[in-house]
Amino acid sequence: MCNPAPERLPGQAAALRKRLAAPELRELRDVVLLWGQQAAKRYIGTDMGIFDMAEEYSYFESEGLDEYFAERRREYEETYRDEGRAEGLAAERNLLRGQTERKFGARAGERVAPLLEGVGDAEVMAVVGGWIIDCATGDELIARLGSLQ
Repeated sequence: MCNPAPERLPGQAAALRKRLAAPELRELRDVVLLWGQQAAKRYIGTDMGIFDMAEEYSYFESEGLDEYFAERRREYEETYRDEGRAEGLAAERNLLRGQTERKFGARAGERVAPLLEGVGDAEVMAVVGGWIIDCATGDELIARLGSLQ
């Protein structure tokens, strides 16, 4: 758990639960659970979402811990998938603006930028890329982009 990966957390948590199940290890469990919370924050940028030891113990002492970590993994993956999609679309917008500027000049690139902000679909971005190639003027491209709104 020194370098936790979201997909490995459920299995690692189950193994810890088995190793630290004895009542005399309760203080060690406290330290390990708190350390796990800090490790998750530091290495994968996510919070385990458990804020008091009573709640931690309810998960730790039941079979619910595996499902808890599985849910956290799904949330983590969804967050990063959404962030990656947004970053990809932003990069595509910058590329299309650059291509527009190269073909039609800086003014056309400036006019295209706000129109591209409204595009949130990669397939539409690909269509716009084709329009840049097909259009004879920046005004024609702007008119086509305007039809998307």
